[in-house]
Amino acid sequence: MDWQTQNINGTIYQYIQTNDWFSSLLEGAIPALVAASVSGLIAWQTIAYSKKEHLRSALTDTFKMIGETPHKSAEENIYNGYRNDTLMKNGKLNTDHQNPVDVVRRNYDQAGILVIEGAIPKKQYYLIFGVLTVVSYFILKKHIDNERIDHKYFMAYFTNLAIDCFEFWNNEELPILDPKGNKITRQMLGNKIKLPK
Repeated sequence: MDWQTQNINGTIYQYIQTNDWFSSLLEGAIPALVAASVSGLIAWQTIAYSKKEHLRSALTDTFKMIGETPHKSAEENIYNGYRNDTLMKNGKLNTDHQNPVDVVRRNYDQAGILVIEGAIPKKQYYLIFGVLTVVSYFILKKHIDNERIDHKYFMAYFTNLAIDCFEFWNNEELPILDPKGNKITRQMLGNKIKLPK
């Protein structure tokens, strides 16, 4: 080591000994680290709470949408049309049932989007609305298939949701019956729709 390097090293060593820089650094750094950690923890908890609140809100909105009178009345209308064989006429939807069909299929398609996107917990939806979703889809399947000829993704979320609900209840080994009392099978529901990314 030459005299310049020794001199610089000696100067640094003397500076460290005379100026308690390490203690000064710790005095400033520790409170800053604690403050950053606490604020990070608070932010993380706020985000977690916000996500839970969003899920509760989405589930509540879905309960309102599917559980309120307009949807229930529309669903009852299509069930009665199916029971009485008046829902379809000459292979097409009977126009007397158009408005109730629009309400039911739109609500379940929206619910399908919310479930698939994770805005609603799947299991809770399947438990509460799964059977209704499957039965309504089964009843409207011919109409949906007719519309899908011209519109490839028509009611795709409703379709996929109904099939997912069926598979959930099928795993529970509980049969799902149509309004006439006939058992609905997986094959009767057709295939899921592959959605574009």
